[in-house]
Amino acid sequence: MTKPLPPWTVLSSRPIFQDRWIDLRAERCRTGAGAVVDPYYVIHRPDWACILALDDSLRVVMVRVWRQGTKADSLELPAGAIDAEDASPTEAVRRELLEETGYQVRDVELLARLATNPANMTNHVHMFIARGAIFDRAPALEPGETLETVLMPFDEVVAAAFDGRITHAVHVAAILLARDRISRR
Repeated sequence: MTKPLPPWTVLSSRPIFQDRWIDLRAERCRTGAGAVVDPYYVIHRPDWACILALDDSLRVVMVRVWRQGTKADSLELPAGAIDAEDASPTEAVRRELLEETGYQVRDVELLARLATNPANMTNHVHMFIARGAIFDRAPALEPGETLETVLMPFDEVVAAAFDGRITHAVHVAAILLARDRISRR
């Protein structure tokens, strides 16, 4: 087993911008090798969760949403921030699925908890797979959310992860983890 790399030491940290969604900080750091990096920008964001929800016909509940960052429609898994009021990441993802699509699920299983961008972001994404998705009610979208629910066969979702129709890297990872989990059963 290799020994761990020496950690960096934060010598100082100053806020650049902070609100409910983002806390951007400029840190002065000493690397494990002794070099000083100043500034090193670190972004603190809330953890979030995404879900690959399958109905009994093995269709995946997807959303098509406008993404201002890429200035394009994006085909994605239902997802959202884990709020302070959420009892757990599982409850958060159930809430997001219901709010965004109107679907509820029977069984929810954690696929992975991964760092979204470990180079400079502190948050993690909790990826779930669920079975028994059933439409329950109309979506309850937040202001600023415009999305469309799309049901896609699981195999087509996997193909879309490979051929570029799904461009959200974290969602591609969740889809491939789900494919692996399903193939092991």
